[in-house]
Amino acid sequence: NDGLADLFVSNYCQWDTTSSLVCQTNGERLYCSPRHYNPLPHTLYRNNGDGTFTDVSAETGMAAHPGRGMGVAIADYDGDGYTDIFVANDDAPFQLFHNIGGKRFEEVALNAGVAFAENGNVVSGMGVDFRDVYNKGLPALWVTAIEKETFPLFVNLGQGQ
Repeated sequence: NDGLADLFVSNYCQWDTTSSLVCQTNGERLYCSPRHYNPLPHTLYRNNGDGTFTDVSAETGMAAHPGRGMGVAIADYDGDGYTDIFVANDDAPFQLFHNIGGKRFEEVALNAGVAFAENGNVVSGMGVDFRDVYNKGLPALWVTAIEKETFPLFVNLGQGQ
């Protein structure tokens, strides 16, 4: 809340061309699914106000939560005055990072009811947006996914739920 734009980088998975796995379907070589690779932690950079940024991922708790981020939405979902971060992960539980007093983040997606689709399955999240769809002053989450998957709408019930 210092008025400076910080930078959040959503990372995907550990992959490089020199050690790429070989996956095949019906004899055709394909890229392997995300489940074959380890997820990476996201990175948070604090704006120093002089054109530079400092990596604060470890000290804010962000580095402790790897994911396969494909979409990010940022809003104060619980009305406490601090900006929170939602990550739509690909083929992994979604993440909701609750901002604790502007100093650190706590991953609360499971407790907030937004880690999985209504049926309890992970969704291959491709994008996400916070939007007050019911004009109640509470931002809901709408997640897009790959074809033939659900596009969950998580309605904000207030009080962090």
